[in-house]
Amino acid sequence: MMFNTDFDNGWAWGGGKYMTLDGVSQVWSITWEPPWSYASISVIEHEMGHGFGLPHSSGAYGATYDNAWDVMSQDRYNCAASTDPTYGCMAQHTITYHKDLLGWIPASQKFTHTGGVSTITLEQLALPQTTNYKMAKISIGGSSTNFYTVEARLLTGYDVKLAGAAVIIHEVDTTRSRPAYVIDIDNNGNTSDAGAMWVVGETFTDAAHGISVKVDSATSTGFQITITTAS
Repeated sequence: MMFNTDFDNGWAWGGGKYMTLDGVSQVWSITWEPPWSYASISVIEHEMGHGFGLPHSSGAYGATYDNAWDVMSQDRYNCAASTDPTYGCMAQHTITYHKDLLGWIPASQKFTHTGGVSTITLEQLALPQTTNYKMAKISIGGSSTNFYTVEARLLTGYDVKLAGAAVIIHEVDTTRSRPAYVIDIDNNGNTSDAGAMWVVGETFTDAAHGISVKVDSATSTGFQITITTAS
């Protein structure tokens, strides 16, 4: 729904509502768009994501719209790098956890680490060119609801607006309202700087749970990584 004035506090909104339309009763996806939101199509993309059932993601700072790697968070990040003359700011892709929620990642392209040492190749989430893995999942402390996801993001397609080409890691807790928090190791509140970008030669380490993720090398469309866990 697109409106020609701001009301309901001027909010944009996306989600669903149970209704009967043309004799069909179900939850229908709905977006609610005031003029400021359809001035930038990134906002419509964000709200349509909610219509598909996606939650927000974020950094670990208590904010909602601070994950620069996800249309379902900071959709208007770096608009100068990706703006259409008619439709305005273009959003980046959503994260691998959300794509998996929607069933957009084939089972053969999801890697679940089961212990020890695993070396795999991750394919870029935007405009993938191979059938390499698009997602790696690492349980935290053996939990089924708390885990890391690992993804490859390159400056291509809608992801051209991102801060750089890197491996991105999210800590996911499915019991939270915003399950996915991007790992920002420098803890400075900025999720688009080097603290959230894992590049060749760098290693993410969760010493408390005996988990490490090393970025071994870059491919033309992704990264090779090595995952190590204590058990």
